[in-house]
Amino acid sequence: MASRIPRPSIAPAVAIALFCLLVIGGIAALTVERVSYERGEAVREAVRENANLALFLERHAAAGRGDLGELARRLGGPPRTLEIVALDGEGAVAAAARAVRDGSLVSVGPDGVARYISYRVVAGRPEVAVVSASVQDALAAFDARSRAYVRNAWLATLGIVLLGGSLITAWVSLGRSEQQFRQLAANVPEAFWMTDLRSRRALYLSPAFRGISGLPAQPVARAWEAWKQLIHPEDLGAALEFYAEADGVRGEIEHRIVRKDGSMRWVRARGFPVHEATGELYRIAGTIEDVTERRAAAEKLLHQAQYDTLTDLPNRMLCYDRLGQALAQARRRGSRVAVLFVDLDRFKTVNDTLGHAVGDALLRESARRLLRCVRAGDTVARVGGDEFAVVLADLARPQDAGAVAQKMIETMVPPTQIEGHEVFASVSIGIAEFPGDGADGDTLMRNADAAMFKAKQAGRSRVQYYTAAMNERALENLLLENDLRRALERDEFLLYYQPKQHLASGRVTGLEALLRWRHPVRGLVGPAEFVPLLEDSGLIVGVGDWAIRAACRQLREWQKAGVPVVPVAVNLCAKQFLHHDLFGVLERALAEAGVPAALLQVEITESDAMQRPEEVVAILAKLKALGVGVAVDDFGTGYSSLAYLKRLPIDTLKLDRSFVTGLPEDADDAAITRAVIAMAHSLGLRVIAEGVETQAQRAFLEALGCDELQGYLGSDPLAPQACARFLAERRAIAA
Repeated sequence: MASRIPRPSIAPAVAIALFCLLVIGGIAALTVERVSYERGEAVREAVRENANLALFLERHAAAGRGDLGELARRLGGPPRTLEIVALDGEGAVAAAARAVRDGSLVSVGPDGVARYISYRVVAGRPEVAVVSASVQDALAAFDARSRAYVRNAWLATLGIVLLGGSLITAWVSLGRSEQQFRQLAANVPEAFWMTDLRSRRALYLSPAFRGISGLPAQPVARAWEAWKQLIHPEDLGAALEFYAEADGVRGEIEHRIVRKDGSMRWVRARGFPVHEATGELYRIAGTIEDVTERRAAAEKLLHQAQYDTLTDLPNRMLCYDRLGQALAQARRRGSRVAVLFVDLDRFKTVNDTLGHAVGDALLRESARRLLRCVRAGDTVARVGGDEFAVVLADLARPQDAGAVAQKMIETMVPPTQIEGHEVFASVSIGIAEFPGDGADGDTLMRNADAAMFKAKQAGRSRVQYYTAAMNERALENLLLENDLRRALERDEFLLYYQPKQHLASGRVTGLEALLRWRHPVRGLVGPAEFVPLLEDSGLIVGVGDWAIRAACRQLREWQKAGVPVVPVAVNLCAKQFLHHDLFGVLERALAEAGVPAALLQVEITESDAMQRPEEVVAILAKLKALGVGVAVDDFGTGYSSLAYLKRLPIDTLKLDRSFVTGLPEDADDAAITRAVIAMAHSLGLRVIAEGVETQAQRAFLEALGCDELQGYLGSDPLAPQACARFLAERRAIAA
């Protein structure tokens, strides 16, 4: 397919032949001059042997030159020298005859070559012929002219040799350059091309053209036409204009080709003009490069920069970009845009108990389900760990966004089978609309997030529209967090204690320490309002350490006051349990208070216990060795397995209040409660039911063999003084 590179008009063979002819001509010229010189030597010897010049001339005249004899008889008087210009010997004789006055001497050899009237014709110009009437002058002139002819002949021959050498060198250099170019073109992945601007025909295509185009070997012109037929129809017009014109300036274009095997490739063509010496544009040359893989890599990088790697949904950056476009379009059309902020409920529990692989699978499945609820032009993006944002553009009615949100709630109801686990997931959704709830993307996202938080507070798996009051709540939380950062140093925290009672006897078996905050302005603040802020801000670790020390000090004070003490349980969060010197804190608190370890218990939720199980088992074992009791709180809300549960060095399971609330009417709650109690007893564990508020619940739990209860039926959480009175009264009743 590759044509020959355009070459000079004189072929190397012609140049060499011309050089050989010039050399032969030079050698012939040297030979003629040499013969002329040798004949002159013979004439000179003859002149020296004959003193009488006239006799010498007559002798030559007798050889057939009668006019010379006549000219010799005219000699008389003193010899003189005459310069004559002629083209040959006969012309010199005629010129001498016309110019003679008192007499002149001319000598012509028998071969017709002038001896003393010497001549040469060089490039069509006659040399000067010298006529001498003196033998000595004639001989000297002859010698000078002979030497000049020989020198000139040698110089001419040298010039021919140098010219021929230059031609050969140029030809060899041209061949070497062509060979180097061919090697370069054969090893460079880019294809080189050249077209004639006047005829629109291709002059050259390098070997790489076949690899890029996938075309078979064929003549250049045919291959170039076949190339044009491969160009993608959507790119054809711009590509053909580029290859044909190039507008006399350098340029480039990227376009697609569809090869004969059906594969589509992206190519980048570059072109530059080729001008004649006069400056006129007469050719276009350039390169063609296959950039399919490069474009794919660039598109992959762009995709990674704009899409979430786990779910392949748009990320936060692309979501904001699309939201901005939707808002701009809504302003022009006067339409509505809604932002839905979607959060997976209890995702942290799934992630912590079943592992990150299951959590990732749940996120992917949730993304697929959310996508099924929106139109093709809408956007579903992952903007956080378990948070999604949905942009609904061009809405006709305010209730349209609510309908989509409700559809999302319903599509999340069916459980998901992941690695042998049946995982249930729900979502809480907040909605903010343009133009009523915000004029820009940041405001809409922030307000939708606030609405989602309100939906979670209302009980999860709900839809909540944004209201202005939610911003007030968000500001209130920010101020509350600022106050929390100073609460510990101001000694504003305190502990309340809720009794745990034996179901059968009513005896108080222990207390759970519950954190309260005595705000200087708000008064007593419940844990539901500030504990989430403590966990989010990281303040929970310091406050948790304080709670352990405060509980131990309270036990010591009760002992000193003669109050009948029972074990006190303190709640631990995951950060405190796994990322802190828990064992050291407990050991120092017990030592400072001087109370036995048996009077202190720790409670850890089921989901927290499932984080880093091996570390949890090791830490619990150390606590047991110290003598501290251990209970698993909120049991039934996590995903712990029996195989793992039996490894935990624990004493008690606390049945979560969500299963107790429906007792005894709810059959599912009853079945779960029955199963948990039976399982715990089989493992040698005590069971405490949380949130017991009615006698019917108590009776049902007692019938199932539950060991203890905790809830408002037994007692509200009590301040330290009230709790001391409660313990004293219970001991008196028991007595």
